[in-house]
Amino acid sequence: MNFRLNNTYIYDSTASCGADTTAVCNARLGGLFDEASSSTWDKYPSYSALEFGNIDGALQHYSNSSGKDTLALNDQLGLARFPFAIDHAGAISNGEGLNQLGLGSNSSLLRHLITNGTINSQTWSIWQGWSGAEASQQMDGNIVLGGYDRAKSKGENVTQPIQYDQNCGHGLIVTITDIAMNLKNGSSVSISGASFGQALRACVEPKSTTIDLPHDIWDRFLSVSGSTEVGPSWNKFNFFSRLVLTAGAYDGDLSFTIYPNLNIRVPNHQFVVPEYNYSSNGQRYHTNATETVVLMYDLVGVNENDLPKLGKPFLSSAYLSVDNDRQSFTLWEAQPNVTQDLVSLGPPVCSSTPSLPAASPSSVPAIPAHDFSKGTIAGVVVGGLVAIATTIGAILLVARKRRKKQAQQSQAIATSTLAGGGQRSSRWGEKAEMASDQHPPLEMPVTRNPGYSLAPYEVPDRNDSRYAQEPQEMPSEQVSRQTAHEMPATPMGGRPF
Repeated sequence: MNFRLNNTYIYDSTASCGADTTAVCNARLGGLFDEASSSTWDKYPSYSALEFGNIDGALQHYSNSSGKDTLALNDQLGLARFPFAIDHAGAISNGEGLNQLGLGSNSSLLRHLITNGTINSQTWSIWQGWSGAEASQQMDGNIVLGGYDRAKSKGENVTQPIQYDQNCGHGLIVTITDIAMNLKNGSSVSISGASFGQALRACVEPKSTTIDLPHDIWDRFLSVSGSTEVGPSWNKFNFFSRLVLTAGAYDGDLSFTIYPNLNIRVPNHQFVVPEYNYSSNGQRYHTNATETVVLMYDLVGVNENDLPKLGKPFLSSAYLSVDNDRQSFTLWEAQPNVTQDLVSLGPPVCSSTPSLPAASPSSVPAIPAHDFSKGTIAGVVVGGLVAIATTIGAILLVARKRRKKQAQQSQAIATSTLAGGGQRSSRWGEKAEMASDQHPPLEMPVTRNPGYSLAPYEVPDRNDSRYAQEPQEMPSEQVSRQTAHEMPATPMGGRPF
């Protein structure tokens, strides 16, 4: 999943896998598409023949073929002749990322679902699920297209406008006012925030496997935990995470306070995990019992000025809903469970009410938390996740097709990785090479923000009249045009961390 992209990009059997076997490559990239095995694959000579949303020239060059095929979201719902682009050159995520399902502001998938009456709005929501080492630390997450799953959220929420920024191309920027280590003895130790005179702007990034934090915060984490750092992990499944000695590894939780008042507590088993790899036959195994992975990245060197990122470990404990129509997003504390309470959201209603004002470059004003109005069942649910990108890989590649021959379905059990090197390449900090970053005009006017300084800044006074604004109204009850569809859980030989 990638909400910087508008379109769907996948790998096929010609993908560059280096020394990896097919089984390992399948796991690492989220599965490989086989054009020859599909009788419904219709290859196109160029992007211009496809119903793609605002294609960027750079990815046109790198994607060597494109076409249409059937995309099966679940057993009841499929999209015939859905446009795909096949990435042979590895332009997606520096050549090491998973297959990409674009959910940007001009998403081909969301537009198709709206056009055929399946969903009512360009809203999508995600709970990452749990993917710890033990069975008790694992739980399927889900994605909802056209609404959200109220059962996965609890407590008050925080809503912010989408703020496009060159260091956070999709614009899901929050302010972290505190990071605290929740120790086993019941006490908590702050390693960021008011006690250190700083608040941090951060980018919520569902496709990132790590939580990226400034070097000084990582140093405090090591100091408080007493962990002994070994160095970066070069494992292709948890690339750029940090390795510590298993003896003395941190055993507490990690809490984030999101401005103004949302607390997200990430359990230890979702960010301190064993290191693992896959054998040539695709079986997962632990590589080193003496070293443990901390799914955090230390922003140093060329990445020193990068915006901190809140990746998959954070979204194991936070529930995210992105409303492309209203150009806003909402965060709740996640409520891990296997139940569903699906709520459909409709598009904005035109009125004389001004557009939601954007945040100033030096501060993020408080936007009153609101309650999504109760609607009917959301138009479509893509569920049964182990890790969000994992099952999306399966959705794209184990689509409902009429095949010329029965092909073995790959187990999509990978986490996103990056190309080698001691530091992340400069492309990591750049805007995604997609037209969604050009911000084409939408049907409803929105206010966009200029670039932002990356320096820490003070949290604004909530009583400051400069930031006063009317409460954001949510739509009245919408009538869903189709009963919700749920994708069955994908059988897995083992779950990724």
